[in-house]
Amino acid sequence: MTDTPNLKLERLPANTKAWAERVNDNFTLIDAAIGAYFTLQNMQGIWENSHTYTVGETVVDGATASVWRCQETHLSPTIPTTFLEYRTANPTFWSVYSSPAGARGAWIPVTNYAINDFVVSGSQYAVALSTHTSGTNFAVDVLGGRWSILVDLSAVGAQVLPVPGGAADASKIVSVNSGGTGYTISPAVNVLTFLGASSLGTQLLQTASQVAARTTIGAQIAGSYQPLATFLSAISGLAVTNNTMPYTNGSGIAALASLTTFARSLLDDATAAASRTTLGLGTAAIVDTGISSGNVPVLDGSGDLAVGVIPLIALTTMVSDVLPRANGGFTPTTVENILAADVALGTLATYFTGPTVAQGTSGTWFVTGHVNIGNASGGDIVNVKLWDGITVIASCRMHLVSVSGTYYAVATLSGVITSPAGNLRISVSPVARTEGIIKYNASGNSCDSRITAMRIG
Repeated sequence: MTDTPNLKLERLPANTKAWAERVNDNFTLIDAAIGAYFTLQNMQGIWENSHTYTVGETVVDGATASVWRCQETHLSPTIPTTFLEYRTANPTFWSVYSSPAGARGAWIPVTNYAINDFVVSGSQYAVALSTHTSGTNFAVDVLGGRWSILVDLSAVGAQVLPVPGGAADASKIVSVNSGGTGYTISPAVNVLTFLGASSLGTQLLQTASQVAARTTIGAQIAGSYQPLATFLSAISGLAVTNNTMPYTNGSGIAALASLTTFARSLLDDATAAASRTTLGLGTAAIVDTGISSGNVPVLDGSGDLAVGVIPLIALTTMVSDVLPRANGGFTPTTVENILAADVALGTLATYFTGPTVAQGTSGTWFVTGHVNIGNASGGDIVNVKLWDGITVIASCRMHLVSVSGTYYAVATLSGVITSPAGNLRISVSPVARTEGIIKYNASGNSCDSRITAMRIG
């Protein structure tokens, strides 16, 4: 009994004891030898029926001895369907196996190469285009279509970058020589000078610290730089967002305040008149309050107009004498009501009812009243109307003005209506904010919002 010369496989007589075991050992040697040169990735053996295959697994077609790679996970059919029949019916399930690229080192004549093998020949790097046995000349094999040149450095010659000379060339720069024909390794200072760097610039690049750099450019001289400031440091630490502005709320402490579009429109006004226009104020904003001619009347402590504003004698005469005689002895009827609790203005563009009176639906009525509107959260604009639920008798738009941090406005409306459809009332609708309130007792007198209706016909 002898062995084969290369793999030392045993040549076993047919009657050898434990023949199967020793033949299997030979198969193991063959598998190891072949696997040392190329590998079939994820090899599953001979293709089988009724077997689940996953993407990337490799099998052998036992009928053709060809290798195939699984492209879609699937369950193979039952017997008697063959692998060829199954591939034909499902062409996307399998593809012919292509061996992975293999680095073979330097090209060697008369050597077996497989497709995708990489070799180096001199200054050329190539990949095998087919399985073949190499000839005696690499260039001839390339012309024969056996190899594809990937990288060819043979034409570079002396124009390649120079090879560093070790520690002596540390921290140096490679530059094109003066003749433009090659490269040289030069100290950084020489290259910077060659590129036109000034002496100051070269010194600055060679400084070892921030202090040294500032000294080089003269930045340490008092007055030539911005010294460290606590306030500027505090400002730089803010996370600035849209529609905000910085301010100080303590020594060296900075914060951000909201800056709305309306606030910016007010801040950019150049004159007081322009500011009043932005705020929606009319001419009454620049008229003094009081009871003299040209003054804006104000409410007294009871929430009523000052005595000097209304000619009480004339009014009394009209009510007690003129009106009864003008209406054939008709006696005027007066109905009034005071708001008993605050009314929240919680929804924009919605009218909320303030003081109201139930006067009935007959006759002609002179109605007057006022509402006190407040907002502790910020300035607001409100629409106010005097009506009977259908017909608007009088209306206005008010801007709330800040008083000690709370914004207020007082709207006074009056008018005449015949045969009112419902209770006469004063209603308020918020325009910009939803925190407003129709106040009933902001003054402490519980008479801040009131309505009076007088039948005059």
